[in-house]
Amino acid sequence: MNDCRRRRLRLTAQSRFAPAVGADTQIAAQQPAAGAARRVIVSCAITGAIHVPSMTPHLPVSPEEIAQSAIGAARAGAAIVHLHARDPETGRPSHDPAVFARFLPQIHAQTDAVINITTGAGHGMTLEQRTAAARTFAPELCSLNMAA
Repeated sequence: MNDCRRRRLRLTAQSRFAPAVGADTQIAAQQPAAGAARRVIVSCAITGAIHVPSMTPHLPVSPEEIAQSAIGAARAGAAIVHLHARDPETGRPSHDPAVFARFLPQIHAQTDAVINITTGAGHGMTLEQRTAAARTFAPELCSLNMAA
């Protein structure tokens, strides 16, 4: 891991906002001392799994849009970019490694962000289909939803 990546993972920030807590989320009751910096790692999900282009014109769909959004997120401070591929014609989620290959090299070359390839959005897909891109590219981080 290069020094830039280590520095990004050790980001510190002063937070004026409390984290959101949902019914299925638990947060340790450990608060920094007044005036002390709190360490954070920002992970940005570039497209999300369930969103479709009809929901917003701002959803990156093409490989070029996904790459530019991920690069912008990293430049804005995201330490991790969580990536879903999209079929450039339909905007639907795709696990085709060929689609990931159209944006991963550009993101890797232009950022020091940790690349997280998703295996989500796989309803009706086999484990092999869902993990094809992750197995092809061996990213630093990979998410794997097992039950929903």
